[in-house]
Amino acid sequence: MLSHKFMIIAARGRRPNFDSCLLQDMNYDLFCLISNIRTAMDKRIEYAMNTLINTEIWSTNLYLSLQVYFEGQQLLILASWLSAQAQDNMGKVYQMMNRIYHEGGAVTIHEIRRDIRQWPTPLAALNTLLEHEQYISRQISELHVLCQNTDSSIHSFIKGLYTKRIYVSTAFMELLRIL
Repeated sequence: MLSHKFMIIAARGRRPNFDSCLLQDMNYDLFCLISNIRTAMDKRIEYAMNTLINTEIWSTNLYLSLQVYFEGQQLLILASWLSAQAQDNMGKVYQMMNRIYHEGGAVTIHEIRRDIRQWPTPLAALNTLLEHEQYISRQISELHVLCQNTDSSIHSFIKGLYTKRIYVSTAFMELLRIL
């Protein structure tokens, strides 16, 4: 008979430490079968993470569009920062996708509509970026609250994923307010 603790370990895809438990004689095929069991992910968290994944993909598109604009304006440091943000976004997308799969959920990617924007000035482009950063910060905060009240493991994951970004976004928004 399997203990409840072993079922949780196996369901999360980790191999139990056979040296410290009484399951040494367990049939390996049974272990493989049990280790593939996945728990159902909370649908609210799954939906919120999928929403954030799609926002991050759209955000990457915006960052790349702004990067091209700022390169054309010879604002190369800002263009370089936007390139790094775009790459960082896609890294977060892949990590969230993997986490959803690990938790037994499904990833949903929506079609991305490209907004063709022409900014009349660099300040107008920065204002677009500021509005976007405020929007995505709210979305991340809402996911934090949902996870904090629902799943502490995913809450820690999201918190770790976005700690640096929130700090950078906050500093960036303060700089734009000064302008």
